Amino acid sequence: LNKELGQRVQEATEELIKTTDYLSYILRSTDEGIITTDQQGRITMVNRAAHDLFGYSEEDLLKRPLAELFNNAQLAEGRIRNTISTGNINRFEADILGGTGTIRNAFSSIAALKDYRGDTLGVVAVVADLTEKKRYEEHLNRSAKLASIGELAAGLAHEINNILAVIHGFIDVLTRETEGQVQIGDDLKIMKREADRGQEILKRLLTFARPAEPKMALNNLHEIIDSSLLLLQYEIKQNRIS
Repeated sequence: LNKELGQRVQEATEELIKTTDYLSYILRSTDEGIITTDQQGRITMVNRAAHDLFGYSEEDLLKRPLAELFNNAQLAEGRIRNTISTGNINRFEADILGGTGTIRNAFSSIAALKDYRGDTLGVVAVVADLTEKKRYEEHLNRSAKLASIGELAAGLAHEINNILAVIHGFIDVLTRETEGQVQIGDDLKIMKREADRGQEILKRLLTFARPAEPKMALNNLHEIIDSSLLLLQYEIKQNRIS
């Protein structure tokens, strides 16, 4: 009987070790910071990701109030207390304070930590870093705004191009009707030249707003520079660049 009992104890011990190792592996492998606290909200355990996320050593984190790691400590304290007293799961987005003074955006989920009898021991918090995700979303938003501006610019360019086409038509008519009148002819030439320049600017603007598929070809670098300067002519004059 003692031998059988001893074997069962050994098997149960081995199973407990396996389970502990398995849980420890999960804690080490996850990218989210996992933190447990006691009933006063003081940290009792952290995983590797929590060290990396908050930038503190285990010694610095243990026994420290979890709420202090949040930029809005009052908000975090209220959520922790609510979970401990009611058992509710609290999820919220808030900035966290790193050990190096950095502030990172994070999403936290706080649940009650209970023993086998169902008594509340504290909370378990899962904290996910949203900083890079937020930056990516901001980049996408900026890209979307630029795309909208490009569409708007293209629409305006088409409208202005129509106006310039009408002006070109009237210049051609006036040129024929005033043939031989030197002063008027010179003025019309200036008007035509400026209208041509306006159409060239619009052409470049449309290329910028709706770029086509890139094609490899030989180009004259001087012509590319001249075209770029044409688009920037107003800024060059405003800044008195010569």
